[in-house]
Amino acid sequence: MAVPKYDELMKPLLEAVKDGQLYKLKDVYTVLAKQLKLGPDDLSEMLPSGRQTIFHNRVGWAKMYLKKAGLLDCPARATIVITDAGKKVLQENVKKIDSKYLEKFPLFRDFLSTSSPDKSSFEELNSDKATDLTPDDQLENAYKQINASLASDLLSEVMKISPYTFENWSLIFSQKWDMVQ
Repeated sequence: MAVPKYDELMKPLLEAVKDGQLYKLKDVYTVLAKQLKLGPDDLSEMLPSGRQTIFHNRVGWAKMYLKKAGLLDCPARATIVITDAGKKVLQENVKKIDSKYLEKFPLFRDFLSTSSPDKSSFEELNSDKATDLTPDDQLENAYKQINASLASDLLSEVMKISPYTFENWSLIFSQKWDMVQ
């Protein structure tokens, strides 16, 4: 069996953590691989970059989308837990969870509106009129959107740590920075 697309992994991912316990991602990968009956060849297939397996990449995208919709939470690095909203979705027993389904959640719509151009901008780019933006400008805009999303995610992760830990990290990084200069 081939590795399912990321949106085909959303519902199995939610089901794998439905009991509300905190799971390590590596354990979830194992559960999903068994549930989907993926063989060693499927699990070892790499992305063209050669840095990650297709399976881990697609589970990562599914996890990110579910997190952005508020159905999963990541309270610590490389861990996930289902939220109350995620449990409600599973109780609804929907046939398929995909990006279209996730649009019913305000958090996901907010994510989409900050990470992609709004509808009018999209229609402008695809209209008969040629855009004034060069491909380099378009790439720069995409880079800025990705950077803004990353900054938002980083800030939310930093806000989860205790003030004491943050202060210690700040001291360590400032000492390392002084050594570099």
